[in-house]
Amino acid sequence: MRVWFPVMSVAALVAVGCNSNLTNHDGGTGGGQTGGDYGDGGSFGTGGYATGGTLGTGGFATGGDIGTGGFPTGGTSGFDAGIDAVAGIACAALAEPTGSPPPVPPQPGCPCTRAPGRGNSYLCPMGVGQTAYTYVGPEGGSIYLLGQQSAKTNVPIAIDIPPGAIATQTLISVSETDLAPPSGFVDWSPVYLVEPRGLQLAKVAGLQIPWSSNISPPPTNLAIYARDENGSCGFKALVDSYTNAGFEQASLTELGYLFVGVPSTVDPSTCGALDAAVGD
Repeated sequence: MRVWFPVMSVAALVAVGCNSNLTNHDGGTGGGQTGGDYGDGGSFGTGGYATGGTLGTGGFATGGDIGTGGFPTGGTSGFDAGIDAVAGIACAALAEPTGSPPPVPPQPGCPCTRAPGRGNSYLCPMGVGQTAYTYVGPEGGSIYLLGQQSAKTNVPIAIDIPPGAIATQTLISVSETDLAPPSGFVDWSPVYLVEPRGLQLAKVAGLQIPWSSNISPPPTNLAIYARDENGSCGFKALVDSYTNAGFEQASLTELGYLFVGVPSTVDPSTCGALDAAVGD
């Protein structure tokens, strides 16, 4: 199977870490916007995108879709799963963590976990809220994010949306969250959030998610789990999940929470023996 590394225009994709990309970075003052790669009269310069254009005043930069209080000012990302969801969605957003207990490595023979506290390992990298976004319309498009998990496996989370999957121009985002995995699972990736949460696609999109753990070889029942945002609100395996070296692939038909893992009755923070689910 192939690994997607979509080719995207700079105007279509911005990856956000702990700081904004619109201020003092690629498109900000002193960066790409003025005197840099996208200087005056260039693609993103004065008279192009920077002023009065797609990313200019009145667009993204000030008071637009991602204005003050969104990406440019005040945090890692302007997306809120409780707000950035389709109207009438059945499920509430997952609760954000309320604390950060000291990390403790996993016991010998136990799987690591991205839940804060016991069972933490560099082999189970946690998300820190990095976000990528792009507009996708009837023509389709792709989005990818190189987050903390990607730094471990050198594979992005990627979504390839075909033409006709989305009827109108829609802002799509992918976030690598710091959420703990749902109970009843051993996690092999961070929990990712794809928004607008609950948006149903008219055609199947291609999805890949990178994974890693301290267990080798990976279990044969490894799969991408997607939250049923318009139904039970539980996590269900995407039925055509396919395991590659360091990443999982599957078909995506609804946006929402996603992660790679396996079902288990073992709590990685306290386990004394591996559950059968984390082996063959």
